[in-house]
Amino acid sequence: MDKKLRPVIAFAAGALINKKVPSSVFVHIDGCHQHMKLDIGDDNISIFNHATGSLTKGRFEDEKYRLYNNFLNCHLTLIIKGDSFEGFDYSSSTFYTGKITKEKEIRFFDYQANSSFNFTLFY
Repeated sequence: MDKKLRPVIAFAAGALINKKVPSSVFVHIDGCHQHMKLDIGDDNISIFNHATGSLTKGRFEDEKYRLYNNFLNCHLTLIIKGDSFEGFDYSSSTFYTGKITKEKEIRFFDYQANSSFNFTLFY
């Protein structure tokens, strides 16, 4: 998965799991905050990442979010399961998983990179 997608997915998953919208996500590997804007409708979602100028949007259908990122021209899925999430990145043909703790700490595992990445949500 492209490293620019991980903070977007972590941000969206955290908002959906916590049912409240953060103002930013701290990307530990880069040591920086990324501010994002999230809009959630009945069956759609839109995340604008101010750091990259990218828009990721999609629809909720068949118990998953089917997303498209315009900056990287890629499709992916996002499934929420309690305090965890998972999905598939079609551009790299790999899965990813994650879990949120303390309503703000996210551990994200990217199977393409075979590594874990940490994020912190700020409200």
